[in-house]
Amino acid sequence: MRTNRRALTLFESVILLAVLGILGTMATIEYGSAHTQGQETVHFRDLLLVRKQLDLYRLNHKGFFPGDGNADWYEAMTDYTDVYGNKYTEQMAKRNVKRFGPYISDIPENPYNHKDTLRINGKSAGANTHGWYFDSQTGGFKSDSSGYDSQGKPHSEI
Repeated sequence: MRTNRRALTLFESVILLAVLGILGTMATIEYGSAHTQGQETVHFRDLLLVRKQLDLYRLNHKGFFPGDGNADWYEAMTDYTDVYGNKYTEQMAKRNVKRFGPYISDIPENPYNHKDTLRINGKSAGANTHGWYFDSQTGGFKSDSSGYDSQGKPHSEI
């Protein structure tokens, strides 16, 4: 008994491989675009969150920035402080001193360089030595990553 099996010709095999290659390229491009958009969304969200919390900190602390009291920037943003930015102590609690904070639970990871560290002053933002940059004179909070977003804008200028 004879079966009707037919193999692909060389031409059909080449066409099939070309179609699969095109589909693979399209999937890779789509994934890359979605990944970039995701990074930009997380980056913008984290900048907005910390900047809003810095505004709230200044409002609660008579215009002072985190780090102006005896609490450093990290302590001032992640723990309790008094109105002058000093670490909140048991003695303050016993005297019913009003406490403020915490404003953030931790420094977020920068989605571009994957660093969750903060650099205060020094080189301008974009040096890529830390995740984030804080200017203690102006209160500016920026990304310290050195790349550009999909619109060609430097991360440090967003």
